Amino acid sequence: MPEKTNPFAFQDGDAAIEFDPSGHRQRMKNQYLQKGLESFRDYELLEMLLFFIIPRRDTRVLSRRLLNTFGDLDSVFRASPEQLCSVAGIGEKTASFLVFFQQLAEEYLTRLSAEYTPCEKARFEKTVSPLFAQQYLAAAFSDEKPPFYSILCQDNVGAILCCQKITASEPLDIREIGLLISEKAAAFVTVGHHLPCAQEELNANEIDTAEQIATIACNLKSWLQDYILFTPETLFSFRDEGYLDDFYFE
Repeated sequence: MPEKTNPFAFQDGDAAIEFDPSGHRQRMKNQYLQKGLESFRDYELLEMLLFFIIPRRDTRVLSRRLLNTFGDLDSVFRASPEQLCSVAGIGEKTASFLVFFQQLAEEYLTRLSAEYTPCEKARFEKTVSPLFAQQYLAAAFSDEKPPFYSILCQDNVGAILCCQKITASEPLDIREIGLLISEKAAAFVTVGHHLPCAQEELNANEIDTAEQIATIACNLKSWLQDYILFTPETLFSFRDEGYLDDFYFE
């Protein structure tokens, strides 16, 4: 007697996997529409992407298999078609789709990035990095005439919450910094003091200002990532010179 076939099994050149029509895909689509990509784990992102190339099969098994094989989402997208096809259940069509998707995304970002200034390009660098903050503030206010202060607020994954100029006043009104940190719920803050010329020696007022900002940031459950003195020729980073360690760990 011939073996019965599963009516929900789908063959398209890839290995067949049983499909359970339980409404799972629609629930995932609704989750995306309501909560966005941040609500998904890596295997769920890959699972949902595979919906578009594998219309009638459970892609959850495949997404987990791909991640187990290559380690992470980035490595999946950077794998060659031959490497992808070595994974059980992945055929030529699915492999070609994943490679095409990665190349299309890179091409889009390349074209998009080319339209922006160096300062605007930095918005795509979601990273918590003192060097990034230095470069970002320097680029953002390169055409502004000093003296003035600037502040960069970032969330806990490095996304920029605000970057703005603060009119110079001596001494700086620390409350204005505190209000901005609180308003933006910033996890990290970097403050720049933009000066018309280099100082012969570090002003004690600068140290006091930086320490006050570090204290108020700490009270607001934030972290002063750096306090930077910018001049037309140079910059002086309190982090690089060890002053922030003195504030936090003395």
